[in-house]
Amino acid sequence: MGIKLYNGGSSHGSSTVSNVTYDGVTVNGCEYAAQIQTCYGATSDADCAANPASASLTGIYFKNFKGTTNSKYAPVVSNLNCKLSGSCDIHFSDYAVKPPSGTATNLCNGVSSSAGITCTSGASG
Repeated sequence: MGIKLYNGGSSHGSSTVSNVTYDGVTVNGCEYAAQIQTCYGATSDADCAANPASASLTGIYFKNFKGTTNSKYAPVVSNLNCKLSGSCDIHFSDYAVKPPSGTATNLCNGVSSSAGITCTSGASG
């Protein structure tokens, strides 16, 4: 489950995503159970850095997730890149997704420490 946003700059406008709840999701063999990409379709990392997404994410909830991801990015189960020029108001509760082996890791960038998950830096996209 996720949200993809184009990077900012003259070729893209701003966007608002609000009041979205993903609830009761069971994953089975997906790459990420939760993903937020704020530089979708960019031509380079430099372009993303120079033109962060002009977006506002508010009231985004990931609730009651369970299951197992695949081994492609294991042990990472979530990639949450909230590097925005706007806001990133996301929340997790009862998030029990596991990798095929090891301890689940959530990669984050710009995610509040009160989001309800433990983050490790390094999110991309």
